[in-house]
Amino acid sequence: MQNLLAEGYVESWDYEWKKVFAPTRINLNKRKLQHKPDKNYSVPVFEKSGYGHHIGPIESIIKSYFKYKKFNNVNAVLENWTYSDQVHLYMYKEVSSAVSLINFYDNDVEGSQFCWDYKQPRLRLGHYSLQRELDFYKLRGYKYLYLCESTGPEDTYKTQYDGFEWFDNEWKTDTKAYIHKINSV
Repeated sequence: MQNLLAEGYVESWDYEWKKVFAPTRINLNKRKLQHKPDKNYSVPVFEKSGYGHHIGPIESIIKSYFKYKKFNNVNAVLENWTYSDQVHLYMYKEVSSAVSLINFYDNDVEGSQFCWDYKQPRLRLGHYSLQRELDFYKLRGYKYLYLCESTGPEDTYKTQYDGFEWFDNEWKTDTKAYIHKINSV
């Protein structure tokens, strides 16, 4: 499985591996720890067997996110998210607000889906969660955190993280070329 990620493939929700447009990753070996914990957040991390009574809040966040973003394939995620290897549930002041669905492939980690409810946009939960997860997995010895495919100019944010790489027949670090490529979609 690791070789497929390294060759620019992503595993879809139907468990098929497909070649995608400009997949991205963060090389955790090239990254310094940067996350600053915030006392307003608690982030329980659940393994496959530990989702328990959090299924309702997790699925509510997924539905809210897909509705806000006007994405169509929410059913595929709702039907399959419980197969994720790990779930990070972000709680702001004890209220479930965001979720990251994580999968492991050998010594690599894939952030297969991040969702949040956007009730408080000023929290910047996407940035907060990614900073936290990059440090979380770096401290556990993982080499890469894959961020999946690129969908267009909205993915420019990925370039701000140390260790950013993108795939175009080989892994590259040229952020200007990446931005040019994703702006061409």
